[in-house]
Amino acid sequence: MRERVYGLIRAYSWPAGVFVVTRVGLGILAYLSLILLPMNADPNVYSRRSLPNNLLLDGWTRWDAGWYRGIAEHGYSDQPVNDQGQRNVVFFPLYPMAIRMLNLVIRNSYVSGLIISNLSFAAALVLLYLMVRERHGETTARWTIAVVATYPFSFYFSAMYTEALFLLLIVAAFYFGERERWAAAAASAAAASATRTFGVAVALGLCLLYLEKTDFKLRRIRWNALWLLMSPLGLMAYMAFLWYRFDAPFLFVTSHYVSGWVGQASSLRAAWATLVESCSIPSLLTGAYPALDLLNLVTAMLAAGVLGLCWRRLGLPYAAWAGAHVLGSSLAHWRGMGRFTMPAFPVFVGVAMLIRSKTALLVVLYLSVLLLALFTIMYTHLYWVT
Repeated sequence: MRERVYGLIRAYSWPAGVFVVTRVGLGILAYLSLILLPMNADPNVYSRRSLPNNLLLDGWTRWDAGWYRGIAEHGYSDQPVNDQGQRNVVFFPLYPMAIRMLNLVIRNSYVSGLIISNLSFAAALVLLYLMVRERHGETTARWTIAVVATYPFSFYFSAMYTEALFLLLIVAAFYFGERERWAAAAASAAAASATRTFGVAVALGLCLLYLEKTDFKLRRIRWNALWLLMSPLGLMAYMAFLWYRFDAPFLFVTSHYVSGWVGQASSLRAAWATLVESCSIPSLLTGAYPALDLLNLVTAMLAAGVLGLCWRRLGLPYAAWAGAHVLGSSLAHWRGMGRFTMPAFPVFVGVAMLIRSKTALLVVLYLSVLLLALFTIMYTHLYWVT
């Protein structure tokens, strides 16, 4: 028994250690920054503080956290909740449903959301570590976990957002697929499709993974392939609900195109304008250019570049799914690619593969941690990040 316990500790010590070190560090940073630094003074923004009497948690419940709390406690509505015409139906149901269930015990939506996010991220790191170690070795697995946990936008994994749960479900889908447990893989994919819009793209990766397991020979396909038909059921169930409740199955799509969310500002023409504005030396020196937009745009291009360089080593199922996710997210809303790249874990595996030495790893982690600290402080102080 003792040997088994020691074996489990050794197996999970790296992802667990990285989780604890990074999350505790970010927690201390957020807490101290809320004490020492002024908040965003915009009254329209400042009023969105959720837990001003608990600085240990307040910084992690910004922006979308209010939407998830509202859905968990009051359900969906097709009526706009503000002058911009925004509706809560754009937020998929699994995360607020999980909050609602945990509220039976915790009785605080913000605390429930943070528990779900952090436990999901810890579990995702463990599964990702085990899967990458089996496919690509110990070093790549360790470096992948380090890159994911220090990614400049990875503070969202600990915030009241869907990113951590979404990452866990996607990694679980491929983890079970690698073991040819197709029912569990498809169930994980279905749950992912009930968490975020592009969760349905996991079905593409799972289908390719199944074909890879059969050496792409149609005669080797068995009845268990039918399990993969479950993959989009989460999205289909949500659409059925919207159809039944509001007579509009695509309401989650049409409701995106309002002020403050996706719109003309996220067009490809706007992306090109961002690049042009950022190519001027005087603009760079004075800061008179859209720095956050440029960072999001560069993130999308780097993610695509990593996948292009590493797709053979990653494997077709992983590269295809991550490529579809990055491309689809970029076309839909490139201004959010810092955050939307986070669940595309093959990108981070590719980064770990491209790193050739510990010195290079330290350089990457150093730069990432600097940006992570900056963005964490901005987010907790109610400045828009992505």
